[in-house]
Amino acid sequence: MKMYVLNDTQRFMAATDAELVHRIHLASRSPCDDDATYMREFSERSRLYDRDQIIRHDTPENFIADLMSLGLLRVEGVH
Repeated sequence: MKMYVLNDTQRFMAATDAELVHRIHLASRSPCDDDATYMREFSERSRLYDRDQIIRHDTPENFIADLMSLGLLRVEGVH
């Protein structure tokens, strides 16, 4: 399991990217019915703030990789 930090404020423990997306989704209090919809809507909202900021939402792995490459998410440590 790894500890992840989102936006330097929220911490999440997860073993897989899919689990991490699910935990982020639950913490967001988003009304989305499922994680796939959450990822798509998160990506669309991000584009409203920065048109050049592309966050793929086709898989949890791509979504997490893009959050990390943009500096929105980081690994804090390995447990």
